Amino acid sequence: MISGGFVALAVVEVEPLVRFYTSLLDLKPQLYRPNSYAEFHLSNLRLAIFRPRMTERQVFQGQGAMSLCLEVTDLAVVRERLQRLGIAAEPIIEEAHGQECYAYDPVGNRIIFYQPQFKSSTKK
Repeated sequence: MISGGFVALAVVEVEPLVRFYTSLLDLKPQLYRPNSYAEFHLSNLRLAIFRPRMTERQVFQGQGAMSLCLEVTDLAVVRERLQRLGIAAEPIIEEAHGQECYAYDPVGNRIIFYQPQFKSSTKK
C-alpha cells in the first residue's frame, strides 16, 4: 500500500533553510520554487522544505520538534565539515547502536548524525 515517504519541514521563511541544507548536504535542491518549496533527494531520503499557506500556518506552530537522522560513514569527518560551515555540533556520544552527534538547523530542528557500529558475525 505505502510505497515510500519523505520528511517535510514547514517554515514561513524558506530560503534560510534552503541555504542551510544546500551547504550541509553539499547538494542543490532537485525541485525548487524560490520562497515556496525545495526538495533535496538523498540516496534513501527526500527532504522537502515548504512554506505553508496562510490558512495552514497554525497547524505548523511549534517549529523545532522534528529530528532528522542522517547516517554517516565517518562521524569525525562530518563534525569537521560542520565546523568549517560554522555549524555548532555537540560532542560525539556512544550509544548502543554506534556513535552520534547533534546539530541544529536555523529553526531549531535537531539533526542527528549517526555512525552505526555493526557487530562482526562469527562463522561456525
